[in-house]
Amino acid sequence: MKFILFLILGVSLSTCIPVWEKINRLTLDEIKQRGKLRVITSYSQNSYFLYKEEAMGFEYELLKLFADELGVDLEITTTRDLDNLPFMLNSIDSDLVAANLTVTRKRAKELMFSEHLLATRAVLVQKKLSTAEPGTYIRSVVELVGKTIHVRKKSSAYSRLKILQEELGGKILIEEVAGDTSNEDLIEMVHNGDIKYTISDEPTALIGQTYYDDLDVSKPVSFPQKTAWVVRRNSPELLRALNKWIYKIRGDGTLEEIQKKYYRESKVIRDDGTLLSELNKLDTKKSKELRISPYDEIIKSEAEKLGWDWRLLAALIYQESRFKPTAKSWAGASGLMQIMPSTGKSLGLKKNDFFDPQKNIEAGVKYLSWQNKFWSKIQNPEERIKFVMASYNAGQGHVIDARALGITYGKYINIWPRNVDEMILLLSNPKFYNRPEIKYGYCRGKEPYEYVKHIFKKYEEYKRLGYN
Repeated sequence: MKFILFLILGVSLSTCIPVWEKINRLTLDEIKQRGKLRVITSYSQNSYFLYKEEAMGFEYELLKLFADELGVDLEITTTRDLDNLPFMLNSIDSDLVAANLTVTRKRAKELMFSEHLLATRAVLVQKKLSTAEPGTYIRSVVELVGKTIHVRKKSSAYSRLKILQEELGGKILIEEVAGDTSNEDLIEMVHNGDIKYTISDEPTALIGQTYYDDLDVSKPVSFPQKTAWVVRRNSPELLRALNKWIYKIRGDGTLEEIQKKYYRESKVIRDDGTLLSELNKLDTKKSKELRISPYDEIIKSEAEKLGWDWRLLAALIYQESRFKPTAKSWAGASGLMQIMPSTGKSLGLKKNDFFDPQKNIEAGVKYLSWQNKFWSKIQNPEERIKFVMASYNAGQGHVIDARALGITYGKYINIWPRNVDEMILLLSNPKFYNRPEIKYGYCRGKEPYEYVKHIFKKYEEYKRLGYN
């Protein structure tokens, strides 16, 4: 038997589909009796990722809803084998493949796709008309002729630009970037003004726009393609149930709501003047004293428990919420210290406690204390605080992964600046987050990287301005 399986596995997965379908048969009733919907996916900012220790992602949220519809739990299996991912149902005991897969004619001959979830395309990423340099804003694809577009050579964007040259009858100046440059990196480079244009898949470009509101991603450079999930061909009942559910969420607005959360809702918390207004309302003996926030006394008391300078904790809270007790992020984090639902629950917070300044700060400090104990092996107190902050922002697992990558690349794994922080930046690139030593997958590494820097910068500002 082992020898037979070895022979089967030695052949391309795509040619063995009928064999595996005879072996792997499971009806919808059997899936329900098993009590689990088993799904294969890959780490990415579109499909599935961990943020502050919680599972997230456009496709993940949909999968969770579909599992709830069936009355079963969701079991996720991640893979790094992206080339064979569409065919893995036929070698792993799972029910669906959900990984932002486009429906192509070739794939449709071999695989059973569900109704589509998105229609995606390649788009031009550039500065908005209001922020672009004079004469650089592109209104039509025809204007790409003579422009310099930065892309990776081994990418669909590069191939698309080559075809566009032929279609437009003019030369597009294609500037090749390093092979390990991700779409996220290129989008950030446009935002920073390092390059003027790049091409990206639309979901990634839309996510980039939620972080950088000076970007325009509205110009398509390809025809739309459908993205859908893959079901085993001998699971018609599951496919019918899935398609019926997709029609339902498309009709009742659920699909659009989740699209909005990931692809249109801003990920940036800004100071809207609330803090100044609240400070002006203070009517106490100390109201004439220099105050950082209306919550200084709570912060001082809790910082003492933590063993931090209270101004450092205040800087962290500012970074999290701009001192807005009602703040709620796109990811569901709430209150002054932006506590995630599952974290708050584990810390004893009830639903209304998230927006109570006292209880929110107390819970946040408990969580910071727990992180401080976890990183106690880092003996330098200031360095340990940086690891605690990064873990608070992105999740402990991603910091662990960054240290693992640091070992591979000869970094000092107990030092944050210019060592582990540089490694966490790499975790937004599939070349690095799909490495074998990485356990927690994709991370938008720029967030914890900037987070720690901004907090310490704000802390130094508080000290320089004389807050005591």
